[in-house]
Amino acid sequence: MSSRRIDARGHGLTFAAITICLSIVVFLAYLANTSVGAFQPASLSRVLEGTAIRPYTYRILVPALARFLAPVITREIIDWCANSTSAVRVTFDRLSDGGYEREAIVVLAIMLVSLAGFAFAERTLLTELGYGEREQFVWPLAILLMVLPVTLFTGFYYDFPQLLLVTINLSLMYRRNWPGYLFFLGVANLNKETSIFLVAIFIVHYWKRLPRREFLEVLAWQAVVCGVVRGTIHFWFGSNPGAAIFFTLPDQIDLFRAHPLGLVFTVLYLSLATYLVLRRWAQKNEFLRSGSILAVIILGLFFTSGYPLEFRVFLDALPILGIMFFSPPVQQGPPEPIIDKPSPRA
Repeated sequence: MSSRRIDARGHGLTFAAITICLSIVVFLAYLANTSVGAFQPASLSRVLEGTAIRPYTYRILVPALARFLAPVITREIIDWCANSTSAVRVTFDRLSDGGYEREAIVVLAIMLVSLAGFAFAERTLLTELGYGEREQFVWPLAILLMVLPVTLFTGFYYDFPQLLLVTINLSLMYRRNWPGYLFFLGVANLNKETSIFLVAIFIVHYWKRLPRREFLEVLAWQAVVCGVVRGTIHFWFGSNPGAAIFFTLPDQIDLFRAHPLGLVFTVLYLSLATYLVLRRWAQKNEFLRSGSILAVIILGLFFTSGYPLEFRVFLDALPILGIMFFSPPVQQGPPEPIIDKPSPRA
């Protein structure tokens, strides 16, 4: 075995060890800060029972996995979790409300695994985009830490799975692994309806980079996948109270008038993020620049359908924005083929 291969393996093991430790720290801090499970209309028990309000009842992936995997959870694990650290114990109590202790433990495990998996997926994305070894090692860990300022005040159990699924989809989309991308696009739509915005990234980035026939075929398949998944879920839970999307702009205006410091903080927060993204824009990876359309869409929804200071909605865009916050290296990998060149397939 060559010394280079040994060094690469050691490098990978070091990254894995740091990622696991850092994920646990971020996970515990996230639980302590966000009150996961406290919002009763969207509680885990109500989603499991099919009585949660829309749109929360549409986000069925994690509850379905929890119900499927719950039988493997033993009484010893339940007792350990019930007597664990403060943040874990309190979140466990919230999620298990209604007698769903086993499901609550599965959900907590999915959240932690998804958070760690996000760092590995982000490293893979950086590798495919052509970034160097230093960036591949350091940036995923730094972006993992960015989860905390993005989730300053609120959090839901499906946030970290969504973060992982979006990153996987971005990687598969960039590689043009269309079967894999379409599969994970469907899975992501089971987790959260905002996954449909990945299609916007595809349109912006590949409009001039794919032969028109291939572009239209892949676009049509995305429409089919999203339409079938979202249509089935909407049909099944369409009679639940709530709405597919809330219009909260008047409420936000009233709250900001009553609490102007909240508006000032929001403007400063978003201005800093915008500056970091736009800095040295022309030198940043073209796929990331195309992907920033996701942040633009979420920004519009943040003000029209979100709640004040609910920055967690930008988690979907963190795999892209996190990389763009850093100054790019001058050289990043070969440019992608455009329409007049053969299109690589997975």
